[in-house]
Amino acid sequence: MNADYGRLLMVMNRPKDALPLLEQAVKDSPKIQEAWANLAFARLDAGDKQGACAAIAEGLKLEGEPIKRDAAIIKSKAECK
Repeated sequence: MNADYGRLLMVMNRPKDALPLLEQAVKDSPKIQEAWANLAFARLDAGDKQGACAAIAEGLKLEGEPIKRDAAIIKSKAECK
């Protein structure tokens, strides 16, 4: 539920309001790549480039490939190393 409402807030262009919900979503479901990608986008949109890079890096540590496109966007916009 946190993830869904956090994502809704992101769509509504309210990343700072979404952050606590998306932070909780990754705590609740740390093995879901999409949760990490959503958190990365929220951090980026809230102005936290370093935090966005850290979140997407955590998501990429997990198995699967669904966030590779999101990761490329985050890495480019946040200037991740």
